[in-house]
Amino acid sequence: MTNRPAPVAVSDVPAFTDALRLLKVWAGNPSFDQLARRSGLPRSALADAVKLGRLQVPRLDVVRAFVRACGVTEPREWVDAWRRVQSGTPVHRRVTVPRELPPDVGAFAGRTAAVEGLDAVLETGGARKIVIVCGTAGVGKTALAVHWSHRVADEFPDGQLYLNLRGHDSEQPIEVADATGMLLRSLLPPGATVPVDEHARISLYRGLTSERRLLIVLDDASSAAQVRPLLAAGTDCLVLITSRDSLAGLVARDGARRIVLDVLSPSESRGLLARFVGERAHAEPAAIAELARSCAYLPLGLRVAAELAASRPHVALAEHLADLDATETLDQLDADGDEQTSLRSVFSWSYLKLPADAARAFRLLAAHPGRDYDVYAVAALCGVPLPTARRLTRVLQRAHLIEQLTAERFTMHDLLHAYAVELAAHDPSAQRARSRLVDLYVWCATSIHRLLHPYDARPLADLAEQPPAPAPDLSVPDRALAWFAAERVNLVAAVGADVAPERVIALANALDRQLNHGAHYSDDATVLQAALAAARTVGDRAAEGKALCDLGRVYGQTARYDEALEHFAAARAVSETLDDRAMLQAVLIDSGCVYYDLGQYSYAAQLYSEALARPADTGSAWGQALALGNLGLCEGRAGQYEAALHTYNQAVYMYREAGSLRGESSVLESIGDTYRQLDQPIAAILYFTRAAEAARRARSVAHEIGAWNGLGDVLRSVERFDESARRHEDALRLARQIGDRLEVVRALDGLGELALARHDYSEARAHWDEAHRLSVEIGIPSDELRTKLARLAEAERPPCAG
Repeated sequence: MTNRPAPVAVSDVPAFTDALRLLKVWAGNPSFDQLARRSGLPRSALADAVKLGRLQVPRLDVVRAFVRACGVTEPREWVDAWRRVQSGTPVHRRVTVPRELPPDVGAFAGRTAAVEGLDAVLETGGARKIVIVCGTAGVGKTALAVHWSHRVADEFPDGQLYLNLRGHDSEQPIEVADATGMLLRSLLPPGATVPVDEHARISLYRGLTSERRLLIVLDDASSAAQVRPLLAAGTDCLVLITSRDSLAGLVARDGARRIVLDVLSPSESRGLLARFVGERAHAEPAAIAELARSCAYLPLGLRVAAELAASRPHVALAEHLADLDATETLDQLDADGDEQTSLRSVFSWSYLKLPADAARAFRLLAAHPGRDYDVYAVAALCGVPLPTARRLTRVLQRAHLIEQLTAERFTMHDLLHAYAVELAAHDPSAQRARSRLVDLYVWCATSIHRLLHPYDARPLADLAEQPPAPAPDLSVPDRALAWFAAERVNLVAAVGADVAPERVIALANALDRQLNHGAHYSDDATVLQAALAAARTVGDRAAEGKALCDLGRVYGQTARYDEALEHFAAARAVSETLDDRAMLQAVLIDSGCVYYDLGQYSYAAQLYSEALARPADTGSAWGQALALGNLGLCEGRAGQYEAALHTYNQAVYMYREAGSLRGESSVLESIGDTYRQLDQPIAAILYFTRAAEAARRARSVAHEIGAWNGLGDVLRSVERFDESARRHEDALRLARQIGDRLEVVRALDGLGELALARHDYSEARAHWDEAHRLSVEIGIPSDELRTKLARLAEAERPPCAG
């Protein structure tokens, strides 16, 4: 073979692996040990890349290393082929490609040097690409970042991410855990679960960015500590950060390049104004220069003033400037060049020219507890119909007082928000506006809870047939889930807003279950703590007990066991005082979960049995099912398999009665595992398959992983090796996506057993080595894996010469 093979026409996985094998032959057919020495990768990873029957293309870093070890110095055509095949992979196996850049900035002017500096960063190779755009508020950092990102978006075919870190917001900056969670939800496939632990989120994020060519824009960072965990791992990614801080630590430690933005030059400022006012700029150059100076040459102020001047084409700029001077009524400070004073003046010029209803809308937007909002929130705040809300947003957008994020979602620049807050402080209707918004949120969140969690018979707000303000269509689960995801931050913020305690309790009750199912434990704790404080404020003992119990559950889920048990004890006292059987049942079940996690299975079983003996008066099917399923786990731990199966079957019946498909999936998996331990593989295969199907219908990736791993174990025991491998590979892929490291260990262990059964000792060692390393890292028992590795070494040892 003389011509080097090239993957020009490759379009699917088999063809791609065939091309890699041909390349290996062309290179002289080196052994995998030789390729491993050349590439620095394990032999098993290189051999796996060309394995027959692969369902997915190998990892991109493996492909690059493989072809370079075969003598390809520039692997671009192989990378392109990899992306082509990856894009043609079935949806359930496809990598998500986010496109999240905000709309490009219109009439962008100046910043030639800064753009050239960004272009130079893009052209560097080898090391990670990190660039910081820093400067004072309103200087145009975000505008530059977004504009340049749109120019180079095609250079990043794996997607563009955008995240506002709110580093200098009036609200708290976004925490690292929340930031990584948002980025992971953009990178993971729909329905995948994001890990709860912050370190697990960071680890998963780095893994997902190590093989892709991504542009990641981190806007308004407060510090290096906030940003450092969000830096991509791969050298093909570019992270673009904006901040008012210089972020010296990122430059010194992480090799970031810094671009400092100052205000525009006078000529650039005049050029920006001229783009808006047209020929008048040539007719009145002195007025244009004075307008630019009065805006302190800040891009944001220039745009607002230019839009106002453009809206009055028949008024001379000199007269316009006279009007501006006459309307400077806010924060009149000495003319000392203070840029904040100048910018407030510019804001007032635009604000005072608004129609009365639009000016009122601008003030009332400051009553929103979050920082981005949809048109339904605008309608509720202003107390107007939806068409009117849309018209008001268009007016405010044209005046550059709000920014459009999506078709019907908006935000406001930090300085404009602060200005709006000052105006709202003098508007007596602002508090009523916030109350209207919270009433809408209570109606929407309660409707979603009833749709998605009908089995949960908690006390909810009484809803009118019609919402208190225009509301989105939340009658279909997918729409309800999408709205909740978009509004989650706002809903949590609303619980902490200055509203009536009864509204806080109602909103927290409506949010708790969905936040918990989404593993948003920090948010869940926040709303429950607010509900507890509100209940104590108004003396609502039932609401207090409910909040105590729910908080205990969240603390247990996050391994804060002492705090969980303290809250359960307090909640039990309230339940007994009120003779509230539903509350008592919940306390008993959730307390049992804590003792089960602590390894006290006998005592946990006592609590579950007590919960079953003292059912709630109404809506108890779900509680009964939960107690039964957990009791079955305890019986299984004690080796009482027949009793566990009987208990599990009761739990399945109760979950079906309650309408909880997620709960049913969990119990079906437990039944499958019990039959596996009883050495009844046919029954085990049936139940694990049913569990996976139920989990998929319930959109529960975590339960699906457990079912696939369990099914893989059973199939291996009956020597259905190919099917077993597919199931463990499915589990491994999903577990890595959501960061479930325990299930990653299970899948690797199963794949190692399969390799051993096929006498492929090298592959078995690779899987068990990784599983052992990971089990030690996360602190789970690793003795069994260590024993397997030792036995494998013995089997690999050549016999003594005789």
